[in-house]
Amino acid sequence: MSALNKKYYWIWLAGIKDIKYKTKIALLNIFTIQELYNGTFLKNVNLNSEYFIKNEITEDTIFNLTDEKYKKNLEYNVKTLEKMDINIITYRDKEYPDNLKQIYDYPISIFYKGNIEILKGKCIAIVGSRIATNYGLLVANKISSELSNKNLIIVSGGARGIDTAAHMATIKNKKSTILVKGSSLEYIYPPENKYIEEQILQNNGLILSEYLVGTKPSKYTFPERNRIISGISRGVIVVEASQKSGALITADLALEYNREVFAVPGNITSKTSSGTNLLIKQGAKVVTTLQDILEEI
Repeated sequence: MSALNKKYYWIWLAGIKDIKYKTKIALLNIFTIQELYNGTFLKNVNLNSEYFIKNEITEDTIFNLTDEKYKKNLEYNVKTLEKMDINIITYRDKEYPDNLKQIYDYPISIFYKGNIEILKGKCIAIVGSRIATNYGLLVANKISSELSNKNLIIVSGGARGIDTAAHMATIKNKKSTILVKGSSLEYIYPPENKYIEEQILQNNGLILSEYLVGTKPSKYTFPERNRIISGISRGVIVVEASQKSGALITADLALEYNREVFAVPGNITSKTSSGTNLLIKQGAKVVTTLQDILEEI
């Protein structure tokens, strides 16, 4: 039996998007995943019990678990994962990062390509604007290069701008970096970053996603992705961002998850620095030197 076939039921459960993460975990605390898949759990369902109500196990939950449409493409999905050399870990596997389990809405499974072992290293996220200035790109390059030379694992989201600069600086140092995708792994977004993904894998890095194959990037998946970036990292460095940037969502999540938040000060007349300057006013650690980061993590 292949490694993926051993995770057959987990791949099925990952495909049911309409059940919250905490509800899935609550179900798995009282039923085996085989019981959920086979429907034998139904004889022990009590929707009026305090446990079910507290964990939002409802009629809709039962409907989704027993909906045959999620099983219809399961064989195809397993074969697609095998063909693309995509693996899966679950929250019950030793490879699953302890840091990620500390957040309240951690995914029950992660799909990945590359070296899963680097999740055990000291990870720090670098995020920022897609429409970065030359200043922002220069700073992201510098910080990423210096931190990776200190054997920290740079985590980012693979977007244009600051994310790309962070990954590329690490790759140029021949160091490992982690890219957390806002889609399933077969989608390369932005398309021009195909080279970066190839280089990440060649440099013993990791590309991961919580999404089953067939999940396109969207305005919903990127914010969800940001909680994983924060969750696996000891801190988040925001290099350049407007006040409505997704990078600030990542920073907010980092605070919520009790992670360190760092911000690079910028030109007060620049829109792309308005978000980072705001973070500093709100108490984020100011980053002007490498030591500002190292002394906190």
